[in-house]
Amino acid sequence: MHGEALSMNFYLRRGMEIDPLIKLVHREVARRWCENNEVEIKVTNAKTKRSVEQNALMWKLLADFSRAKAWEVNGEAAKLSAEDWKHLTTASFETLQRMAPNLERNGFVMLGQSTSRFSQQKMSEYIEFLTATAVDLNVPISAREG
Repeated sequence: MHGEALSMNFYLRRGMEIDPLIKLVHREVARRWCENNEVEIKVTNAKTKRSVEQNALMWKLLADFSRAKAWEVNGEAAKLSAEDWKHLTTASFETLQRMAPNLERNGFVMLGQSTSRFSQQKMSEYIEFLTATAVDLNVPISAREG
């Protein structure tokens, strides 16, 4: 058996200088090879991040929720901001829900997801989820209008 099985990912994005990355990859491959590790190199297309248009549509949909729907907070109906609706809906978007104690350990916080890390595909799915949820909760959708 040769050396350890380690994995490293290198990302090249538009606007980055390619030469420093190539030197870094070369150094890392050479180091691992000298340590008798087998090396496998894969080159794949990076997932495209959500688009500016998708982000704008998401915030329009969340504003629709904010304007039209009260939600129970601390046992009482309350109007939520678009940001609050984002936290609520991203925590519900995936089937796995995560919860953590707050810093004082006297309550809990639902952990949503960062939509800035969503791929275009995942953002499309989230927008479909928001739209379906709006229909289920009788929230008028103005976001898709001209």
